[in-house]
Amino acid sequence: MKTTINDILAKRDATLAEIRKSSDKIKKQTHALFSPPVSHGRMEAVMNNVDRAVAIYDGVMFGVKVMRRLRRTFLRK
Repeated sequence: MKTTINDILAKRDATLAEIRKSSDKIKKQTHALFSPPVSHGRMEAVMNNVDRAVAIYDGVMFGVKVMRRLRRTFLRK
């Protein structure tokens, strides 16, 4: 069976449509994972902000500790 240009173009279009569909699904999942939680009151909104601030602080401190250890490891004399 010979493959024609039309067959190749049809396959390409189908593959592009599948890639776009997959890309949209990945975007939705990423948005669901990283979007801030919906708060139903003022106190809940404050607690969400506090939680986010603690997570940022924890991440920064972890990064600092890793950098110190890497420097200590690679800068030994």
